[in-house]
Amino acid sequence: MFFKSFKKEYGENVFVFYIGSESVSGAIARFSSSKNPEPIFSVRKSLPNSKKTNEKDYSRLLYRLISDVSRELIDRGIAGSDISLRRLKRPKKAYCILSDPWCNSTTKIITEKKSKPFTVTSSFLRSLLHNQELSFGEKNMPFLKSTPDIKDVEIVERKIISTELNGYRTENPYEKKASELKMATMVSIMSRDMASEIRDIMTSILHVEHIELHSFLFMSYTNMRLLFNADVDYIFITVGKDRTEQVFVRGGSVINVTSFSVGRNTLITDIQKQTGGKIDPVVAVLMLAEESDANEHHLERTFKGIASQSAGKWQNSFKTILQDFSKRHFLPRQVFLVAEQDIASSLKSLIKKVPVSELILKSTPFNVTVLDDALLRSKGFDMGEKNDHFLFLSLIFLNSIRGKG
Repeated sequence: MFFKSFKKEYGENVFVFYIGSESVSGAIARFSSSKNPEPIFSVRKSLPNSKKTNEKDYSRLLYRLISDVSRELIDRGIAGSDISLRRLKRPKKAYCILSDPWCNSTTKIITEKKSKPFTVTSSFLRSLLHNQELSFGEKNMPFLKSTPDIKDVEIVERKIISTELNGYRTENPYEKKASELKMATMVSIMSRDMASEIRDIMTSILHVEHIELHSFLFMSYTNMRLLFNADVDYIFITVGKDRTEQVFVRGGSVINVTSFSVGRNTLITDIQKQTGGKIDPVVAVLMLAEESDANEHHLERTFKGIASQSAGKWQNSFKTILQDFSKRHFLPRQVFLVAEQDIASSLKSLIKKVPVSELILKSTPFNVTVLDDALLRSKGFDMGEKNDHFLFLSLIFLNSIRGKG
């Protein structure tokens, strides 16, 4: 956890949570419209290995962890003995960022063509979004739901990212006439029961008056526009516990979202299986790191082969996604990567080794930027003593959208 000196003169104190697939981070932070977000106190707790835990029991572990983090924010943050926190004003709002598998997100390009010009109204756009929500909710039910029922789905976000009328991008399409509408949308859903349970926990422990839930995908897309050139073409890759997701962006608009079922834990588990369970997760990560480094090969030949085979599964899945995308679109060279720090450098190396020449004529390799602590500090963000870039990315995002709805 980290502490920051208390400054009375500006901002609003809030609770912020990052609820990931492997851990729950919580913070008391200060938001300001004129300054970068400032973490005052934070704590992070890890979820136990879910390998032998069924889904319902795993959700109960998640609720317990959220409760534990919330109590620690109160007991050690608000009521803590640290002199810099004694006059800390208790936050009235809580914000949560939820990643996969707790919250599922998708983007879609919706196209509407008519023989005669039509007027674009807010009700018309809402109906298009609603149809997408129904389709996505029925096909991709959230965690814990074996029997699909759209009534069990909570819509976390519904966003129109960009619109084009008759082929021209417009920021305000309302009440304008067009014969063709193209709209990039983002929808995020989660289990209604889970959302209710999270709100109940935070209300009972934190005594907040306002709680907001947001998806990791929306946070990531927003942060890319804040931290980098909004008009650049890029691929945004997030590597979670058991899944990797790619968001393809062109000219500031999401044009495709894909994923494959290989993530950090998938790679580690695969190595453990191949070694007969003799390798613990920490060693498995080190094996991947050394295998991916062209200049360092300290592994025994057998272990090196195992690590190479496991890493190849991720790389081949990624290459397949790129091959499919490049058939229809120009392939961006810029890649932004978000992953746990212990595996990020290995994945960066795997991405840079993808044979681009097999996909397009020009063989310029990918330029890979890892969104880690060092990058955030280089952008002028003071993360305090604790390095938790997922939590701090949440702070940057929430500070930017606060009050915008």
